Amino acid sequence: MCGRTVFRDPSVTEVGPNALIADADDLIERLDKLGLCLIWTLLGEKLILGGSHEKPTPRRTFSQIAQLNDSGSVKIGERVFFDDYDKDTGPS
Repeated sequence: MCGRTVFRDPSVTEVGPNALIADADDLIERLDKLGLCLIWTLLGEKLILGGSHEKPTPRRTFSQIAQLNDSGSVKIGERVFFDDYDKDTGPS
């Protein structure tokens, strides 16, 4: 390694969103040595527009997962939508 940068978050020194920039080969090798894998989760909520103004705007929650494979590719899972906002968002 000898001073080589293998991981960097540009938002530490620059304006913009948080991110992880990594040397993909080094990242995969480190994860393999640790017996770990890298996953991302996407959790979100959408407001459904339109319809009656008398009823509150319905909400729809969703989730999705992605995993970094040993080859360096990213496997993206299916996005799952939940229909019952009160039931699917869990306790307040």
